[in-house]
Amino acid sequence: MPAPTTFLLDKGVVRGVFEGTVRLVAGRPPTDDQLHAISVYQALLTTGSKVCVTPEAANSARRRDERIAAVLLHPLVILTPGRYLRRWARRLREHGITREDAVMLAYASFGLDSAARELGAEVLVTRDRRLITKYRGLEEALSARFRRMVSHLKPPYRHSSLPQVLSPLETLALLSEE
Repeated sequence: MPAPTTFLLDKGVVRGVFEGTVRLVAGRPPTDDQLHAISVYQALLTTGSKVCVTPEAANSARRRDERIAAVLLHPLVILTPGRYLRRWARRLREHGITREDAVMLAYASFGLDSAARELGAEVLVTRDRRLITKYRGLEEALSARFRRMVSHLKPPYRHSSLPQVLSPLETLALLSEE
């Protein structure tokens, strides 16, 4: 199986990168979570991976400090909702996944990079341990339901896939294997 090349950072990771950067600029050390978020952000950019965020995550960063957000978001791709994103999010909610997590997972499958005309991301990077645990527990059922859904869609949506869901530390370990 080839190594993933597209990654979606959830709002918590983006917040960790932002807040950790603010702390570094102020001369204070970042927390461990912030340091992990900064490390995965830098590692992904260094490896030339395509790194994406949702519009909600980008807007959250911009509301905090436009200048720092501009620098941090510049190399990232801001996905837009693809045609079936809301439908898939609704189906994820039927499996007990929270609204915000369902939308994030749906962006990983149906978020659209309009510049490259590509869908989603192979890996969703999140600090949310509950989401990781829940997703892994439901992965088989979600996979079957996802395959049924996309089999009826037209290209490019038919070629969508489910992401891996990894923590920042798991993502760093994956990158170090390459």
